[in-house]
Amino acid sequence: MANIVYAYTAHLDEVPAVVTDLSITETLNEFSTLSFSFVANDRNKIAAEAMLPQTRVLVPETGQWFRLSNVNPTSTGDVRTYQVSAVHVGTDLHDRYVENKLTGSQSLDKCMKLITNGTSFKYVIHDKFNNYAFSDGFGADYADSLLMNMLKDDFNFEFYLDNWTIHIYKKLGQANQFVFIDGYNASKIQWTEDYSNIRTKIKGLGKQKDDGTYEATAEYNSPAQTIWGVKQAATIQDDRFTDKNSLLDYIKSQLQDYPTIQYTMERAEFEHHAKLSNINNVSMGNSGFIKDRLGVDVDVRIIGMTIHPQDAKQTDTVTFGNTIFDYARNYNNLQKARKSNEALGKTVSKMQISLGNVVNAEANRKLWDIGTEDDGDETERPLNNIIALGDSVTQGWTGTSTVPSWKNQVAQVLNVPVDSTAVGGSTLTSGNAAHNFLQQITEVDFEEYSVAIVFFGINDFNYYKPALQDLKDTLATGIKQIKDANPFIEIYGILPIQSWEFFMSLSDPNSAGWSQNDMLDAEAEVYQQNQVKFLDWRDDPIVTADNRTELLGDGVTHPTASTYVLMGNRIAKFIGDETDLVDPTTINNGKTKIIQYSDASGKKAYAYTHWQAIKGKPDLNVLESPNGDKFELTVDDKGKLTAVKKE
Repeated sequence: MANIVYAYTAHLDEVPAVVTDLSITETLNEFSTLSFSFVANDRNKIAAEAMLPQTRVLVPETGQWFRLSNVNPTSTGDVRTYQVSAVHVGTDLHDRYVENKLTGSQSLDKCMKLITNGTSFKYVIHDKFNNYAFSDGFGADYADSLLMNMLKDDFNFEFYLDNWTIHIYKKLGQANQFVFIDGYNASKIQWTEDYSNIRTKIKGLGKQKDDGTYEATAEYNSPAQTIWGVKQAATIQDDRFTDKNSLLDYIKSQLQDYPTIQYTMERAEFEHHAKLSNINNVSMGNSGFIKDRLGVDVDVRIIGMTIHPQDAKQTDTVTFGNTIFDYARNYNNLQKARKSNEALGKTVSKMQISLGNVVNAEANRKLWDIGTEDDGDETERPLNNIIALGDSVTQGWTGTSTVPSWKNQVAQVLNVPVDSTAVGGSTLTSGNAAHNFLQQITEVDFEEYSVAIVFFGINDFNYYKPALQDLKDTLATGIKQIKDANPFIEIYGILPIQSWEFFMSLSDPNSAGWSQNDMLDAEAEVYQQNQVKFLDWRDDPIVTADNRTELLGDGVTHPTASTYVLMGNRIAKFIGDETDLVDPTTINNGKTKIIQYSDASGKKAYAYTHWQAIKGKPDLNVLESPNGDKFELTVDDKGKLTAVKKE
């Protein structure tokens, strides 16, 4: 099949070329490449003249420009056939050599200004990045090399180019955007595994003192040593770090303790599977799941694609890389995929394919839309799916290992799926650029959940120490973003438990001048202002100064496995007591709904009834018994509930 591209030279404007076999290869954080062929016949006589070094080529279907790199003509009888290769115009950055150098701590914006100055390139920084301290300065190299070999790694960002505009993000793409099944909606899945770069031990050195010693040192031994053994990584020295814990978090992030796995597959004809085409979002950086022919579910991310925008009959290919070789993380993400891929769940079940990653979310969505404007019924809000956002205490870190956390106990007690975005070291504010409250919000489709639990703050207090007003503003912003995403969701705040990492009292101030009590009061204030119910451990603490060495795995911050169970029971009771359940008048033929929960010990059961007044429904302080008698409910100052028969 033939189609047209347009060539532009210094002397010839808009020369059309009739080409065949056009393909574009995209690779994450690299310049795209283009290839095509054409015959230098009468139609392409001028186009052949335009095949010169530095000629720009426009692919109209994508709107992207490419710069010719290789032109290989071969004679075929009376005419020549040209095989042409080109690189995205981002390669023009190589035309600029940056002579000047920036030294010391610099912002990403200032660095980008330096490398794009005097060029046609613009840039957009979509996320916030901390400054980076350059020990040897920044500059004295070609602009493309500075972007791709220094800035990208130093500031830990990802980028793509829209012609001469550079878009910079902390991470491209979205999670849980596709599920591909070998032999069903995908074909010829192949994979390679590379174990050569696995490292399970790493040391770090902070800022060097004048006497040659270091202000901070850290060492990390990955739990993956039990799988791969002790494999030492190169020691990292970074003058940015003067704090041991911050350095430790950083070297952990730099350690690759899992194999590199790369998958390649051909895309199926999605027109044949219309339902699948609507839910599988094949875009650079997106992540999702592949089920291979052996039934193995793999958490992968799109890192490359080869597309044929001018020929639908050509087979596109997609290249995936593993996001992380972490079975616990894979499990959590699989649970998200189970709720998000409604159409695929229906189709697969009809085909009797056992796909544990995908379930039908139709029932969940129907529960949100019981009534309509026509019938005047109110929307019911059952307690069905919960999402937990937080740090290592939500993740389940004990100080030495990861165990089922309080969220797992909540799921068990309430019999409700609980997903989580929690990552160790996460902050409420932007202190941890990669893992904070607002960043985790971007990873969640809140329409899939009826309850969101927010549990942050201790890392802000111990390590990052922002202004207290920043902490309050960020929490308020996040609450608004969640409610904007799903106006019907119930949000519950969990205030941090006390930490003895650096201070022995809740009233001891950190270097920013505020205490744990100040932080807890600030969070409580924001929750109250936004009508969000919250749990304050100070009212009845599980962990105290007297028992912390027994109930905390590290004795300072992180609970033991058994303590997580106690916390989960407490949180489950809190949510169960506070959640707006379905209007009792709509179920069980008017009889009151009774729900049982385990108490904090996990043994004793009790029953309670929760009444919630709903606009347009009967006044629920008056209940009608099965025989028609009406009873008015009253409560005294001690909380005793009395039913008085109305005559």
